[in-house]
Amino acid sequence: MKQQVVALDFAPQLCAAVVSPDRALLGQVVKEIKEVGVSSQEIKTLLVPAVARRLGENWLGDSATFGDVTIGCARLQNLVRCLKTNRLTRLIHPANLITPLNCLVIVPQGTQHTLGAVVLADHLRSAGAHVRMALGVDNVTAGRFAACQSPDAIMISAPAEANIGNLRQLIQKLRQKSASAKIILGGGVATERSDLALVTGSDYVSNEIHAALDLVKSDSREE
Repeated sequence: MKQQVVALDFAPQLCAAVVSPDRALLGQVVKEIKEVGVSSQEIKTLLVPAVARRLGENWLGDSATFGDVTIGCARLQNLVRCLKTNRLTRLIHPANLITPLNCLVIVPQGTQHTLGAVVLADHLRSAGAHVRMALGVDNVTAGRFAACQSPDAIMISAPAEANIGNLRQLIQKLRQKSASAKIILGGGVATERSDLALVTGSDYVSNEIHAALDLVKSDSREE
């Protein structure tokens, strides 16, 4: 718990760095964060989501422009991709290494930011899952990904303003192409209404990655 507090203490500094005109500042800040003992995995799983939320809050509070948010999220996404995680530090349950879940992460067409999906994919890989991503795809393309991959779980990351009818059509297409996959809906939309699973046809609605994976595994064992 103490290490988490130390990591999150750097959120204001990292937030300023990702929107700074000085591109070198981000690298300097990340170096400083690592020097105090914060790992790459903690930066990706704790700091990056915290900074992304802060960017969104700043935009809503008129203290950041849409350009700031766009640039900041793009830099955070690149940071997640660049930071390497030592496999020895990953808390992977042995069962996940023997029979890893095959996961497809989808961001629907028209979604402005894909940072959440990139962080999600990194979480899933850290949990031992095999992950393929389909970012900004239409329903037909998403269906092709599902048919080709035969995933155990399909995770859709959608923003709060996502159209419910469009999500329902996407999920219907995914079920046609991969009937056995469990479909999990997450992202900002997950907090918008309590009946989201019912109205979209998804199996689960959750932003808790490990809880969602446990549900998929539980259903697989029952089958």
